[in-house]
Amino acid sequence: MAGFYCFGIELEMVATPRDASEAARYMRDAGTDDLKYHLEYYDELPPKGWQGWFITSDSSNLKDEHDELWRPPIVPLETVSGILETVGEYGRTWQEQIEYFWMAQSAIFHIPESSTTCGTHVHITPGPAREWSLDQVKRIAIGIIRYKDQIQRLLPAHRRSTSSYDSNSTFSSVFEDGSAPGQRHANKYLRRNSDSTEDIREVFRRPSPARAFNLSRPARVAALAYEMNRMADMAAIVGVIQDDRRALWNFANLLQDKKTIEFRGGRGLRGPQRTKWCIAFVVGFVDFLMSMDADTHDEPADANVKWLYAGIRWRAHENRCRDLSLNHEMFNETIP
Repeated sequence: MAGFYCFGIELEMVATPRDASEAARYMRDAGTDDLKYHLEYYDELPPKGWQGWFITSDSSNLKDEHDELWRPPIVPLETVSGILETVGEYGRTWQEQIEYFWMAQSAIFHIPESSTTCGTHVHITPGPAREWSLDQVKRIAIGIIRYKDQIQRLLPAHRRSTSSYDSNSTFSSVFEDGSAPGQRHANKYLRRNSDSTEDIREVFRRPSPARAFNLSRPARVAALAYEMNRMADMAAIVGVIQDDRRALWNFANLLQDKKTIEFRGGRGLRGPQRTKWCIAFVVGFVDFLMSMDADTHDEPADANVKWLYAGIRWRAHENRCRDLSLNHEMFNETIP
């Protein structure tokens, strides 16, 4: 496990400026010059360690859920934080920076619109190096596949496998290419855990693996874990875990300067409480996976959503992210 985590958050929102006469200028400047609205207009001093959050235009969110263009005075925006950490002096925590941002944002804009077209992304790295090791990436990637279905159920309904991202696939092209060691390992798993005489390649070719959940999913996880543990570089893992950056858990930044793993499944946020929930969820889940036995390919028999959420909440609490809701039904908005 990491000693602490560094992270940044990107918030998509659509909001109306408080000064309606300024709306045209906001739209013009943000649209043509990509003007960054630095939040430096207030008498109250920002918290210690404040690192320039900014708001900029969001060209990826020009239409609402009915495919209609947003019209002035409503402005489509993206907010990007500085680098935050899960450690800090008393009273100088990342939570204080979240509170300060929303206070500053509300001085410029009204409360953001409630829109399913908006999302939230969290980038995370271990501190203090701000770079994942190969073994850490393998551990997280295998865990993401292992708990894929439970994580989907922890998201609000409209954020489950949306057009904004694809749920990370459990299909690895190495099997179509005839990776004999991986196939032998997966076939051994099938024989040990079911009465099936199928070959792993037959399982992978099924159009709907969910129809044979108890057979295909554990076999896929075991086979994929075996293949990942044999891989010697980040690029190979990224190539297996996703097709492009539009994945629920985006590993592509590991091959670039950011060196982060990015969670892309958060909904559009409108205030500090659920912003802190989202961050605590990502920190807690990543640390939960880091605490797991990397050589264990089977998920526990009681690995339901409630069990996983309790584990995430516990690991978040251990990392000074004591902000998650008490139960998963509040987090996924099944109950208010």
